[in-house]
Amino acid sequence: MLLSGHELSGLIAQKCGSLTNELTVFSAFVKTAALEWLSDLVPPNVNVTIVARWQARDLCFGASDLAVYELCRQLGWRFGIDLLLHSKVFVFDSEHVLLGSSNLTRSGLALGKSGNVELGTMITPSLRDIDTLKSLEEGVRWVDDDLYKAFLNEQKLLEVEKSDDPRWSDDLINRLSRPVGSLWISELPQCSPDELLWPDFSNPRVANSLDLLGLDSDTINRHNLQQNFLSSRVFAWLMDKMKTASPGQYTNFGWVTEQLHNSVLDEPPPERTDIKEYVKDLFAFVLFAASDNIEIISHRHTKSLKLI
Repeated sequence: MLLSGHELSGLIAQKCGSLTNELTVFSAFVKTAALEWLSDLVPPNVNVTIVARWQARDLCFGASDLAVYELCRQLGWRFGIDLLLHSKVFVFDSEHVLLGSSNLTRSGLALGKSGNVELGTMITPSLRDIDTLKSLEEGVRWVDDDLYKAFLNEQKLLEVEKSDDPRWSDDLINRLSRPVGSLWISELPQCSPDELLWPDFSNPRVANSLDLLGLDSDTINRHNLQQNFLSSRVFAWLMDKMKTASPGQYTNFGWVTEQLHNSVLDEPPPERTDIKEYVKDLFAFVLFAASDNIEIISHRHTKSLKLI
């Protein structure tokens, strides 16, 4: 059953009221007001985990609040970040899972008189589904006071600079880096960079790819598309695969296809012919945005990749 608007927040409130063990929330954006609303619903002694994205522009432009860490600490909740997070998932006692487009924000959950146009659905997860959801934590960096202070200091500097495209320092990025071992199909670009630079928003492949890369009609340009791809989970996954490939391994189109097919979490898994289309677009993005990191070598019948 599809849910929208106040139905989503109503269902979350209902499920929180019956929690006995744990609540886990993955949400790219998290705002303090929505977290306070959630804290009033969760019974005492329930273990709560909140995971947000916390890219620099998320905090500098107000999509997320830095103060959510302090609130989580006060509540005794575990808080982590994954700079590549795109998922929005609420897991209630590993018995029910809410999937959808809603972030943990007032507008995302329609907590006021109005909200974003969002959709979600509740499922009863299988054991495999729970294992898949647990795997999302592989990329999470759990925040402590020391790391929080680093974010706080860098955000203050960025707010003074007022860059059009705020980015965390390389030092902070290195502290947050985690290997990406698996992907959802929804984390893969579904079209080429050229299709996104002159986008047809009526095309769902284009719309989904722009949403994945955090771009819209106001922010789409060559620079932002390049930088956001380099910050994506799929690029981090590809770099991890390239770095761990055996010396002398022939990392061609077929090899990338096999690696991606084995890394996709979706059930049932996509057909290999569909994976080839994703790899085709991935190669196009590498050529477009990552030529400083990866060289594409053309052969008679295929192309291969080489780390620079």
